[in-house]
Amino acid sequence: MLETMKLVIVMFFCAFVIATLPHAASMTAASYALLKWKASLDKQSHALLSSWTATSPPCSWVGIECDDVSKTINNVNLINIGLRVIPHQIGVMSTLDTLDLSMNKLSGNIPREIGKLVNLWYLYLGSNHLSGSIPREIGFLKQLVGKLYSLVTIELSGNNLTGPIPPSIGDLVNLDTVLLYKNKLSGAIPSTIGNLTKVSVLMLYKNELTGPIPPSIGNLANLDTIYLSENKLSGTIPSIIGNLTKVSVLFLNTNR
Repeated sequence: MLETMKLVIVMFFCAFVIATLPHAASMTAASYALLKWKASLDKQSHALLSSWTATSPPCSWVGIECDDVSKTINNVNLINIGLRVIPHQIGVMSTLDTLDLSMNKLSGNIPREIGKLVNLWYLYLGSNHLSGSIPREIGFLKQLVGKLYSLVTIELSGNNLTGPIPPSIGDLVNLDTVLLYKNKLSGAIPSTIGNLTKVSVLMLYKNELTGPIPPSIGNLANLDTIYLSENKLSGTIPSIIGNLTKVSVLFLNTNR
């Protein structure tokens, strides 16, 4: 009898430890945020996310993938299901490495809390109706938690984003693909774009960007494809572009 009681106590202790691990707490916060998001959606989206319930594990939900080891949510893939808003609670999902909400009906601003996704590799918000400016928190966290060093792809094309490209984009030093085309972005291309030495694809066409092409663009030694056409860029083409020996596609047409 005593041995049985000892075994029960040990099992209870183990369960308590597991439940209080950081990733368990993170999972609880993430799943709560997702359920709160679902509650704000229309009936059609509710039906598509019927697997999202408080009685089922988040790793079994439609559009959700988890890490095999930690079981934390690392992938939210909700393409073309009629979503209308990005919730501010997205910031609690700090274990995400992929967030794909492209081809929905998202409107309003990109929430600043997206800058808290410090493990994010891939961000896809293209082909929506997002407006407002690109939050500088995408590149730098005000709370100095860190920078989104992991981000490899940022895809915000085909929205109604306005304002300048934030200089903090230069902090995303591991970016390979930058797709900001078909928006209403204005102002100069920030000189900090030259910090993105790993970028191979840079597409900024069909915006309202002004001023000269920054000479720092010559630092992008791995650039293969660059589209700066259909803007309001002016001045001369910097000669340093001739140093970009890997470029195979270059469009600068329809500027000033």
